[in-house]
Amino acid sequence: MHILLAIPCYNEAGRLPAYLPALLEQIEISGLPVTVEVVDDGSQESERAGTERLITDLQASYPFLLPLRALPHNLGKGAAVRAAWDAAVETHNFLAFVDADGSLSPAETCRFLAHCLRQTSPHTCFASRIQMLGRNVKRHLYRHYTGRIFATMVGTLIDSHVYDSQCGLKALPSAHYRMIRPRLRENRFVFDVELLAALRHAGLPVIEFPVDWTDVPGSKIHPILDTFGMACGLFRIRSQRRGWVV
Repeated sequence: MHILLAIPCYNEAGRLPAYLPALLEQIEISGLPVTVEVVDDGSQESERAGTERLITDLQASYPFLLPLRALPHNLGKGAAVRAAWDAAVETHNFLAFVDADGSLSPAETCRFLAHCLRQTSPHTCFASRIQMLGRNVKRHLYRHYTGRIFATMVGTLIDSHVYDSQCGLKALPSAHYRMIRPRLRENRFVFDVELLAALRHAGLPVIEFPVDWTDVPGSKIHPILDTFGMACGLFRIRSQRRGWVV
């Protein structure tokens, strides 16, 4: 069993240098069979060059870190994740991604990946920011409430069973990705919801895995423009889903 872990990044020179080395060290300590690929989603030239230097320096110590994959221009987080997954779908058993901001600690990311490798029957895992006994979720109040409003919309329009579709850590079997890949079109912030909708429509199992989470400053989501765009994306996914066949 082997996992490809994609890290999409867009102008992350401020956060990635702190997060990536710590993540690679934790993966090495854990002994998990993980390959890591950072995907630059059309960052500014100086940012992209800095990320490339960082990765080149780290590859000497961590051979499971692939060279930087750079998209020609900014296409969106979903497009960046799929670029890595498409290249690895035939060589890895699982495909995963984690956000570059460090909201999920390296230890928590490895705990999630270890769970994926232990499963006895293949299923997709969505990390979920559920405040419950035994878990520690620290979110700014504004982001918590806007997130719950969006989650309510997802539950109403797409799937009433999911609690948190937007947490930035997910993994799915490569075989399941191959089955749903033709239906995946969303490039930006609702690509997680489209992934969920495609998996559920195909009757493929999805579980939510509670994780610890801490908000990190520097969110790329505009509170008004992107929220409106995400809402429109939900209606677009619902409309497209009506034309899908099992």
